[in-house]
Amino acid sequence: RVAREAGLLGEVRVMDEEERRFIEHWEAESYRKQVASAGLP
Repeated sequence: RVAREAGLLGEVRVMDEEERRFIEHWEAESYRKQVASAGLP
C-alpha cells in the first residue's frame, strides 16, 4: 500500500547509501541530544 500511495506522489525509489547514512546519523544525533538534555548520567 505504501508503494502504491507513494507512486501517486511521483517517483518511488530506494535511498542511496549517502541518503541512508544521513538518516541513520541524524536519528542517532537526535536521540543523543534528547538524552543529554534530560541530564541523565
